[in-house]
Amino acid sequence: MNRIIPILLGTFFLISTVLYILPKNTILLSAVRGGDLSKVNLMLWLGANPNGSDGELTPLNYAVREGHIEIVKRLI
Repeated sequence: MNRIIPILLGTFFLISTVLYILPKNTILLSAVRGGDLSKVNLMLWLGANPNGSDGELTPLNYAVREGHIEIVKRLI
């Protein structure tokens, strides 16, 4: 139990740092393009805009183009 708390705090610090440095929409687009449904769910839960774009395509466009059906379902 004593070892779990530092690990959780370290994980929280890492996630907080990444979210501060990179916009949530950038991480969402990366997760969609990589087909990582769990990261997509996390970023949406944290408030990433599912309709945002990188100047070209939206997360839904990328999911369809890459064939990530479960992510398409999640974004619709």
